[in-house]
Amino acid sequence: MQELMPTIRIFIVNLLIIIALLPNKAYAQSHLDTLSITSYEQLMQTDTLSNNIFDDAVARAERILKHITLRTDKVDFAIYPAASYSGQSGLAIGIMPLIRIKNQQSKHATIITPSTLVSTKKMWELQCDANIYIRQNNQIEAKLEFFHQPDNYYGICSVYGGNKQASYHIYRYLLNATYTRTLGEHFRVGAVADFTYHKFRNIEADTATIYAEIETSAGWSNGAGVVVGFDTRDSHTYTTEGWYAQAKWLCYDNALGGNKHFSTFMVDVRRYIPVGIASVVAMQAYWSSAVGGEAQFYKMSTFGGTRLGRAIPHCQKYVDHHAWLYQAEMRYPLFWRIGGTVWLGAGNVARKANKELVQSVHGMVGTGLRFKAFADKGLNIRIDGGLSTKGDKAIYINVREAF
Repeated sequence: MQELMPTIRIFIVNLLIIIALLPNKAYAQSHLDTLSITSYEQLMQTDTLSNNIFDDAVARAERILKHITLRTDKVDFAIYPAASYSGQSGLAIGIMPLIRIKNQQSKHATIITPSTLVSTKKMWELQCDANIYIRQNNQIEAKLEFFHQPDNYYGICSVYGGNKQASYHIYRYLLNATYTRTLGEHFRVGAVADFTYHKFRNIEADTATIYAEIETSAGWSNGAGVVVGFDTRDSHTYTTEGWYAQAKWLCYDNALGGNKHFSTFMVDVRRYIPVGIASVVAMQAYWSSAVGGEAQFYKMSTFGGTRLGRAIPHCQKYVDHHAWLYQAEMRYPLFWRIGGTVWLGAGNVARKANKELVQSVHGMVGTGLRFKAFADKGLNIRIDGGLSTKGDKAIYINVREAF
């Protein structure tokens, strides 16, 4: 229980902030309608709110941030220190450049976020995420990663129940890319490709069977498929309202250089509702399946990790043939570039898509803080902590919102 106290304290503080701030904002807005106050920034600039004790600190911080931020008419560039912690990787530190390229032919900006991390437990990671817009109708989402970490194997959840079965050192190299083109105003269609290579070293397994399960998952796992979507969001990196829905199907096969044949299917639906002044309620429903063959354990359906159920400390602790997740959160400004969030969720995995999926469901709750990498709305650095009804707990640091 003592280990959970920092997360519980942050959660309680954020709940108190919501209770304290939202009525005040509503009260202020009811008395400022004649001034056409529509945003938290405008509200903070009015004389109806007294200056707070953070003014001097904020001014100094802004001067420091100007030294690590380069802004032009076309490009915004900043370099931030990066840090994270988990029981698996230990304390990790590195750097995280952020690049935002403005596109006059599209309302969305291209975002490129390379990063590098090294940890006290011999983890190292080089990766680059890119969300690229070409003219008005074309979008490319891509991820390139080189990764090594001492890790654990939990196996298929319906067999092993999410308990540790082995440990090893994992080397992962991957390239994921999705290309979509707009049809009409909001519909998108396109293609997706996934090339992933895994190598396992220093395997320590409880049985020969588990050792074989890990060994046979090594090598290439390559797939290609199609994606269709519907998108009315006002921003892809700092969404305040709209709908998002996407369905994705990939076929993995030896013909593409992979070691196994199987298919994956995913549906992701999100809704964003603005409330109060600059606050947002965000909701997500997610489904994933791996069928039609024998998938490697790291390509099977799961929930958990930095985006899907942030209370689960390992993205492959609960994996099986089918998975679902529902999560909802409230995002709200605090002061300066700092914001907060509280969220809850539920999810599960199962071997078959039947009543097993709604038995022994994992409930989750959490809270987090947000920092605007650039002064205007556009890109958040986030830290989230969560707890689950199954006793899991996790803390994550990442770029962009979870969904």
